[in-house]
Amino acid sequence: MLAACGGGTADEPAEAPAPAAEEAAPATTAAAPAAPASVTRTADLPWGTFTLSETIGKKLANGEELNYILSIQGTAIAIFGDAMDSGWKRGMADADARYEGSIAGRVVGPPNTDIPAQVAEIDALLDAGEVDCLAFQAHEAGPYIDVINKAMDQGIPVFGVNSDSADSKRISFHALDEFSAGKLAGKITGEWAIANGKDWKTAALMTGSVEGGWAQGRMTGFVEGLNAALPGLEWANTSTENIESQGWDPATSYAMVEAWVLGHPDVDIIFHTDQGVTNVAKAISDNGLSGTMYTSGFNIDPATADYIRSGDIIVTMVQGFSNQGARGAQACSDFLFDGNYDVGHVIMDPVAVTGDNVDSVDWTDPKNL
Repeated sequence: MLAACGGGTADEPAEAPAPAAEEAAPATTAAAPAAPASVTRTADLPWGTFTLSETIGKKLANGEELNYILSIQGTAIAIFGDAMDSGWKRGMADADARYEGSIAGRVVGPPNTDIPAQVAEIDALLDAGEVDCLAFQAHEAGPYIDVINKAMDQGIPVFGVNSDSADSKRISFHALDEFSAGKLAGKITGEWAIANGKDWKTAALMTGSVEGGWAQGRMTGFVEGLNAALPGLEWANTSTENIESQGWDPATSYAMVEAWVLGHPDVDIIFHTDQGVTNVAKAISDNGLSGTMYTSGFNIDPATADYIRSGDIIVTMVQGFSNQGARGAQACSDFLFDGNYDVGHVIMDPVAVTGDNVDSVDWTDPKNL
């Protein structure tokens, strides 16, 4: 029998070689996904340290859309609403130029003063996650504290403009020093009376909002400024006695003003804290009292400018609603993009408009109001 190659026999086939062991695949470790980049911002404030929410920080780092909100007491209030909106748009244009992503900016608020509605709207926007920076205008200080603190506690930066809620956690507040602005109006009014040989005996106060801290500041300042120039004046009322809020509806305010003027024909000078000064001038003119009764106040529009030209209004303090609206957006951008911020009350100076300078500005343009 022939020997079979490989040591087997013809009847026993040779064993097949054992298969080579497979090479083990090199060990690999799956890389964990990198955490999204995030921008960190903090602010050292009198009450403690504010820290920007991680959600907003990630939006900033990744160029995602941001939501800027300006909440005001009345979007349809004459002079105020349009001017605030104009300034906010300027501030938003600057913000857009500074950010690689997009920014959705909105002015919100009820048409006219409705504090519960304004606060509820802010609260709803916070709950919906639609606020990455909030600028607010508080008609009164107290009712806004909780919702402002809620935003800050969520890591949403908050800045005040025009009128403040000083006991809240807001980062900063941008507006006039109301007392100083009112005092300057009183000083200018008194100096005008002296220069024009006016022997005034009696003065009075009017306001759209007795309860507003800003209104109280302006009235007490005006009294001090006018009394310093004309120390013998008597006052028909005070900032807290024999005075009532006239609100913001033009027809209602005018009816209240005219009734008061007709009931107090011996008053020489009336100070009004806000745009109601135009109604005072109108009541003076409509009832043949021009040249014997005068008014001074705050804010301006084309009609107000006309009464300055006619001499019924001696001075009005233009607080710059538009600039305040712009400042709200700017404060948001400075903090979010650069980490810069102011603390406390940042004072913005008013412009005193009189017969000498009333024609130097176009008062039909909201950006000047």
